[in-house]
Amino acid sequence: MWLGTYNIPEVRLYPDVLNDVKKFSLVKPRIHDIDLDPKVLAKTLGLTPNSGAFYRRLNSSICYGLVEGRSRFRLTQLGEDITNPKNYNIRTKRQSLYKQSILYKRFGKEVPQSLTATLKDVTGEELSLVQRMERDIRRWYLKDLESISRENETDFSIDQIYSSSNSFGRVTVFDIGSIDIIDEKTLAIAESFFDIIKSRVTSSSSDIKSVSTKSIK
Repeated sequence: MWLGTYNIPEVRLYPDVLNDVKKFSLVKPRIHDIDLDPKVLAKTLGLTPNSGAFYRRLNSSICYGLVEGRSRFRLTQLGEDITNPKNYNIRTKRQSLYKQSILYKRFGKEVPQSLTATLKDVTGEELSLVQRMERDIRRWYLKDLESISRENETDFSIDQIYSSSNSFGRVTVFDIGSIDIIDEKTLAIAESFFDIIKSRVTSSSSDIKSVSTKSIK
């Protein structure tokens, strides 16, 4: 959502945006390697590409610096890092995303009663519009602060995004993530995981045979 010269994420980073970006990272062909049509990403979220809900979620991913593009999209390096289950600095990276916001730089965790003057100053937007938006922006900021305050209670592992007590089982591909099978949609993702594993096993076996052949010669 644009307010003056600033693009403000309407969806919170944790857990919502991270959940979305994790799903994007599982799309085939991989969003890491190719720019994808928004129709593909919308389908991944169970939304239509022209819906307001999809726009808000995609735009929030862009605001946090996890996705980039205009007509087609891909994960940024930060998006790749933060969806990597082997990255043990995920919590630090998430904290840094929160703290990049202008409000955090100005106020930290001490939120004033009104943000109107500050928002008008930094965005250059008309006072009437700022006043209409101040309540939502304040609510979003307080929710982000709540997430930061929970950082010391528990760490966050990206491969737990799909974790569910109703899971029938879990499939893991080490440098991509894990999927708990709870319905037909997650089953389809799990099957794509098996395709990746099969491809890697086949490739590894071919490499071993090639090395063996060279050794015999």
